[in-house]
Amino acid sequence: MNDLPWSIWLMPARVDLKKYEMIITLLSERYESKIFTPHLTLLGRLKTDPKIYFGFFEDLVKKYSKFNLISIGIETAEPPWKSLFIKFKTNNQLNLFQSIINNRFKELRNYEFQPHLSLAYGEMKNNDYLDVELFKRRRLVFSSIALVYTPSEVEKWELIKKFKLN
Repeated sequence: MNDLPWSIWLMPARVDLKKYEMIITLLSERYESKIFTPHLTLLGRLKTDPKIYFGFFEDLVKKYSKFNLISIGIETAEPPWKSLFIKFKTNNQLNLFQSIINNRFKELRNYEFQPHLSLAYGEMKNNDYLDVELFKRRRLVFSSIALVYTPSEVEKWELIKKFKLN
């Protein structure tokens, strides 16, 4: 068993994934921050063997299809994990997913869910104005769930397994 903490992510569909990979890469150059895969964290930093939950996720994704979320806008908060992010309006499917995840993992971790997709992590340098209007009312499609090792060093994050929504 790997001792690294791991997280449960919703992953954007291919077109949105590629678009936000490009945005994150550009912002990492602009703000001198780390590059990472775009995602929405459903639950973070669990400390147990993720492989024992593969069956749970295989069953979960069979029951649900990909879905859309609408962005509310862009925000900043406490670094390093919420330095710059897109905030989303919740919907029934996201709330259902989060409820299922929370119920399954509540004995392992209490997690305050705030739906967002990070654009930059860390102590941002060159923190000048970013056009927030570019990130309002954008529809993102989420098509899979990923389990990812998420140690404190972003560059060491590693995909464990991805489960495609039905």
